[in-house]
Amino acid sequence: MNWRNRNPSADAFTRVEFLVTLAALALLAAVTRPVWAGATVSRDLVCMDNHRRLVAGWLLFADDNQGRFVANLHGTIPLTGTNWAQGWLDWTTSPANTNTALLLDPRQAALAAYLPPTPSLFKCPADVYLSRSQVARGWLGRVRSYAMNGNVGPGNAKELFGPGYTIFEKTTDFRTLPPSRAFVFIEEHPDSVNDPCFFVNLTQARWIDLPASLHEGAAWFSFADGHVERRQWESPRTVVPVSTGPFTGLITLEPDNPDYLWLKARASERK
Repeated sequence: MNWRNRNPSADAFTRVEFLVTLAALALLAAVTRPVWAGATVSRDLVCMDNHRRLVAGWLLFADDNQGRFVANLHGTIPLTGTNWAQGWLDWTTSPANTNTALLLDPRQAALAAYLPPTPSLFKCPADVYLSRSQVARGWLGRVRSYAMNGNVGPGNAKELFGPGYTIFEKTTDFRTLPPSRAFVFIEEHPDSVNDPCFFVNLTQARWIDLPASLHEGAAWFSFADGHVERRQWESPRTVVPVSTGPFTGLITLEPDNPDYLWLKARASERK
């Protein structure tokens, strides 16, 4: 991939290595998930595995498309076959909350062809939350817990929350921020997750979209070089209880909030 010559110190894989890794992870997940079920450590491992497979598919897409990343659009408009995934999640009984085709059907989701056809891939096992109306319908869960960094991939909100910051649309766009420090996928808070895009306000210390904290106050991230990290949050303004109600957004933070600064430093770079 193009950035391997630009940043030789960053870890990277060849296409063949990614295909082998995907197959091995799929087999490992199939064998071990029944053993993992229900335990705190197992939920961490499953979520980590989901991130590894999502970002591996994301990298394969770029490899097949001359280094260009899959689209990462926001909003409720139909995005059939264009966006990496579709579907607006909320606490109502809207069909989008349970429609796995919006994630797994290549005619609906551009990244589907590069991922295993496994619905649980998009769902953190610690995300068990449903509203009362959803429980009354007999639902077992909503379909997605993950979102993509709004500064990664061609989008429809250029610099909406970060004028002067880069939108990474292809592998050669990384200059001062190496792929090993640019996050791609994030677990989003169940109250906050709606479209598949996650925004970080790069000019003001505010949560627009809220990171999840479902792993004992921590969340998993995957990065543009293919590795995965667990972030233990430090601020109570990040570790927010799930209300199963609308997320009001715009949680103002202190300028030196360590969680905000950590995420901002990994979301984009100045132009």
